[in-house]
Amino acid sequence: MAIDWDDLPARPLTVSESCDVRGRDMVLYYNTGTCESPVWVLHKGIIGDLTLGETEDDEELSSRNPYRLTKEYLDGEIDLSITGTQSTDSAYAGFQALMTRGLVSVMVLTGPVDVAGGTGWEGEWRNKDRTINGPTTGSMLTNFNLKPAACTLCPVRPAVGVDPV
Repeated sequence: MAIDWDDLPARPLTVSESCDVRGRDMVLYYNTGTCESPVWVLHKGIIGDLTLGETEDDEELSSRNPYRLTKEYLDGEIDLSITGTQSTDSAYAGFQALMTRGLVSVMVLTGPVDVAGGTGWEGEWRNKDRTINGPTTGSMLTNFNLKPAACTLCPVRPAVGVDPV
């Protein structure tokens, strides 16, 4: 089911919300349930920046209109990625979930899942980067680069945070 972002209920932002939107509020969850009945677990091993890349292909309209002054564009496909770094802890379920070479069910939101207003994406992804960094000092860290998976019954789709009932 596609979400019509314009139909979502609008609630007024408080001064705190409109002035203090912290980057650290973006969160990553992994699913221990199924696509139909997800059980979202907060990934507590994310270290540093978490980036949701969302870019759209340029689909230029081909036209032989001699009166057109500018290039015109059609909707393009969206290229998504979730990148970041996690602590290297093979005993932690969140680390294990992202290190798989198979499908991983993940949701990324701009706020906690139980708070209305957060937006992001959920579904099955593939991790295309499992680089482990072993610095001379400090802890080992592992990169991840999640891309939407093809050929899955749980495709990546828009997600929103909801008020708890």
